Formats: sequence, structure tokens, C-alpha cells
Amino acid sequence: MPLDTVWYEDRRRILDFPGPEMQTANIAATTSLSKSTLLQRASESPEQLTHAEVDLLKGRYWLNLTQAESGARSRAGAALVAVSQEHFDEITSRLGKMREPLYEENEERAIENAENQAWKRLVALAMGPQDDAVAVLAKARPWVGRLWDEIKDEPQRRWGYAVFIEPGYEQMDDYLSRRDAVLFHARGAICCGETLGARWKLQRLHWPVAADEEDRTLDAKFNAMREAFKSVVDRAPKEQRIGHGTKTGSDGLVDDGILNNVFLVIDRDSIEAGMSVTGIVDDMWVWAVDPDFKSGPPLTKETEEGPKEEFRGYMRVRLQQLANNFFEQRHFHAEEQPLARLWKAAATSKNKAFVSVKEDEVGLWSDNRSIGSGMRP
Repeated sequence: MPLDTVWYEDRRRILDFPGPEMQTANIAATTSLSKSTLLQRASESPEQLTHAEVDLLKGRYWLNLTQAESGARSRAGAALVAVSQEHFDEITSRLGKMREPLYEENEERAIENAENQAWKRLVALAMGPQDDAVAVLAKARPWVGRLWDEIKDEPQRRWGYAVFIEPGYEQMDDYLSRRDAVLFHARGAICCGETLGARWKLQRLHWPVAADEEDRTLDAKFNAMREAFKSVVDRAPKEQRIGHGTKTGSDGLVDDGILNNVFLVIDRDSIEAGMSVTGIVDDMWVWAVDPDFKSGPPLTKETEEGPKEEFRGYMRVRLQQLANNFFEQRHFHAEEQPLARLWKAAATSKNKAFVSVKEDEVGLWSDNRSIGSGMRP
């Protein structure tokens, strides 16, 4: 086989393109434009592409994939995410850099723009008529509308948290299914609508090896996670980060919009709380950790009532409040309501898990298995 033929086959496999005959046939079946004209239009004016042209470029010139072929792609991505989100991002970033010099003129940007255009159109379809979107948000708390106004024109922007999950728990799949269902009900309760709800994300980070040492205290484990968190987040100066999501750019390892002034930890204690036989959602909680806290030796203050604990840079948060009061405070009010104040507000809540900063809500608790207290507008 000639060397140039070998090189072409390697290039095609790396780019995940069909062979030249199929590629030419699929382009001809989709558009009247030549390939070069199609790539130029997609690169410069992707909003002018037809739905078929978007699907062709997003699919890397493949058409009519079988269920088995589509499943193979999905399983490949899922296998990387199963290791960790950090591992997935690292591998896909390396693949992108390998592919970069192999594209034709305008091809890389054309495919990227087609993927973004497909997402924008999906969002618009899910949103439905604008009047319907306004009607949904009119039922929500004011901060939900503010969040939508911030991110609605940025299709790739998410809202949510980075999370470390302790490995090795035998019922992990059951726990994650239960957790995701409970948070789905939470997003419904706050009336954020399907489109904003679809932007929600808990982005899993790799559990640091240092956190697994048996003699590690909770403080020490969270310190190890702070270092891991800082290593994957593009950290702007603190005064620029308060109340804002991470802005990582194309090379970042954390999605745009994920909060960077707090991260979550789900360890065995929080998993066991979530797997309680009662199934009460108000008893489910996770750890929230301040990434900027400087840990020192544990301290207590002597008061008239006796010893009083001090904030150690972490706290418990009721699971469903991650999508409600806690997110509002960390995104919109982090400067006036630092994590230490939220920890103090949680002192009288059940399990000392944060519910609200409002005095009439901190003690709320119900035995509901779907939607907890302090959730509905």
C-alpha cells in the first residue's frame, strides 16, 4: 500500500471520518454546497446552516449510524467519565490537539460551530415560545430568573458544582440514581423550567489519593481535596471569583459556570445518609468545602454556655438546597454571606445541614420522599 494511502487512512481514523467515497456521497446527499463552501459557511455563519448540514458536520460526515455504532461512541465516552471527569477532559483535550493539524481549512471550526449550533437549536426547541418561558420563570424565585438572564445566550454555560465522590462504595450506582432523582425533583420544585434545568451539572473530579490515607482527619482530607480542586480550576484572583462561576476557556478542566468558590464532597457518611431506609429527602446531605480556607489546629471558644466550635472551612448542606438556597447564596451573595455565615445558619437545622439563611426556615423539616422543605417559591 502506498505511503500516502497509509497516511490518509491514519488521518481518517484519528479524525473519525468516513472514507472518501462515503464522505463525498453524504455531503452530496445533504447539501448543494461544495465541501469547501459548506466549511466556510459553517465557520463564518453557522446560523445559516440547515438542520441537515448541522447534523452532517456534527456527525463528522457520518449519516444514518446504526444503534450499535452510536452506542459504541457513547460507551467510549462513558468509559472515560467512569474513571473521572478530569480523565475524560484530559484525554479528549489530547485528542483535540492531535487532530488539529490534520483538518482541512475551516474544518475544525466548522465542526465545533455545528456542535454549538445543534445545542442552541435544541435549547430553543425545549424553551418553546418565549411567552411560555416567561410564564415558567414568573413562578420561580427572583434569583432563578437572574441566573437564566446570565446564561441564556451562552449555550455551553452550566450552573452547578464540582464534586469529589469517595470511591469503593458497593451501592454507588443506587446512591447516584437516588441522588439524581432527588435533585431532579428539586429543580422542578424551584420552577426553573426544562431548559435551565438541563444546564445543571455536578461535575465529578478525581478523588485524590492523599485523601485515602487511613489516619487522615476530616480536616486533612478536605485539605487534600483543596489542592486537587485548585489544580484543575483556572483560578482568577479571589476578588474576581466571588459570586461567579468558573471561566476556564477551551483548555480548562471544569465547565464554564461551575462554581469556583465552593466544591462538594460526597463521602461514606453522606452516602449512607442518602441511602437511609426511610428515603426522607430532608435527611440527605453532602459536604460543602471552602477552597480558600486556611486550615489550622481545631479551636474552641469558651463561652457562658460552654465550649463553642469554630468554622473549619466546611459544612453540611441539605442535598436539595444545592439547587436552591445554597446555590443562590454562593452565586449571588458570597461576599456578604461567606461560607462561615452559612455554617452558622445551619447550626440549628437538623443534621446541622444548611437549609436557609432565613430564621423562619432554618428549622424546617418534613418526611417527604420527593420534595423537601423550603424548596417551593
